[in-house]
Order: sequence, then C-alpha cells, then structure tokens
Amino acid sequence: MPSTDATTEKLTKLSQLLHSLNDTTRRQILAMDPVPDVDHAYSLVLNVEQQSQSAISVQQNLMESTFAVNNKPYYQKQQGSSTGSYIPLKDPKGRYSNKCKRAGHTTENCFAGKDEKPD
Repeated sequence: MPSTDATTEKLTKLSQLLHSLNDTTRRQILAMDPVPDVDHAYSLVLNVEQQSQSAISVQQNLMESTFAVNNKPYYQKQQGSSTGSYIPLKDPKGRYSNKCKRAGHTTENCFAGKDEKPD
C-alpha cells in the first residue's frame, strides 16, 4: 500500500489539474469510478483538447470554403480592352442584360447596338 505522503501528493496534483479545467471536463473526470490518477486524468484532458482542436479546424476550413465561394469577384477585365475596363460578372441587385449578355444593367438600359449613349 502506498505511503500517505505519496497518496497526498498524488491527490494534490490531481486537485491542481482539476482546478485548471472547465466545469464540464472536471465533472466528467470526477464522475469516473474510481477517480483516475493524475496521469490518466491528464491523458483524458489531452484527448478532449485534441478533439476540440480537430473540430475547430474542420469548422475553420468549412468557413474558409464558404467565404471563398460567396466572395467571387464581381468584375472581370474586358477582353480586348486596351483601357483596362472591367465588366461585372454578377450584380448584387440581380440586373442582367440579355442584349449584351452582361451583368450590372438591364436590357432596357443597355447601350449595345446604339450609336451613342444618352445624356
């Protein structure tokens, strides 16, 4: 049977470890029968942390993918343009011209095929 000094030291270390944990993890460890020694409790804490980090990583990757899909550029450089003009790929208001096949304005307001733009 271990000495009382060694047992007291183990309980002190376990108590210090448990004190540093959140309530949920602490309760889960204390609910075990028998209560684990400090090494086993520490191992359990590491497993919980690894699972938590994995879940955070998956969530972060999902958020980054969603951000990339939802934030496509609205404008693209017009082909053959020497002035560097850009045309809209999509319009936040959903406007699109069937006449010139471009976003950013409606067919009624399209200048394609007109000689000059109105004032």
